Amino acid sequence: MGRGLAWFTVEGAELAGIANALDVKVTGRRGARELYPLAARKLADGRWLVVSSNCDEPAFSVKKLAVISRMGNTFSGMFEEHVMASSFVAWGKGRKAWSLKHQGDDDPLHLKITGKLPKDIAALKNAALERQRSEGEAEGDYLYELSMDLIQPQARLDPNADFDDGEFEELHIGFWRELWRRTLLWRILLAFIAGCLAFIYGMRQVGKLLDWLLRLMGWH
Repeated sequence: MGRGLAWFTVEGAELAGIANALDVKVTGRRGARELYPLAARKLADGRWLVVSSNCDEPAFSVKKLAVISRMGNTFSGMFEEHVMASSFVAWGKGRKAWSLKHQGDDDPLHLKITGKLPKDIAALKNAALERQRSEGEAEGDYLYELSMDLIQPQARLDPNADFDDGEFEELHIGFWRELWRRTLLWRILLAFIAGCLAFIYGMRQVGKLLDWLLRLMGWH
């Protein structure tokens, strides 16, 4: 299916403050990242890396990451290989400084940009767009790779190692919110079934009403 996750790094923050801003709890459990849906580890340079196995992690909302970015220099992003989606965001004092987002399964040339890109990033973006146009989708997804290629020079992370290696600390969203997430598909299914039953019941009631009106008018 391909690899996928969401992440951010923050400089000069403490884990307790990060957890408070994300509205999650530090459980005290530690281990490999794949053991936990949401986890954090302290990098060698003192920054914190927080990773979620959910590419659309609700705890990584714009509002919450804006709070995180007030704590120190922050970068965030996501990637999902099986739909060729990726993003990279540079934050500055409570707001997005600039960002790139690509959704390759819809359009190989899709690229959403916010803010003013630094000149070197803009040059990389232009080169990736030109290469995508000239070589086509069959040769590769260079706009997907664009955000991936920014992880190392901008966020100072090795995407082939830092997201998986080392010991992570579990962050937990809480029992009720986890239950709500896990039962989403069942809730959608139950809502669909309830809607179908309501429709059938409604049609029967409409039929009864029409039959009564016809009888009242002597047409039945």
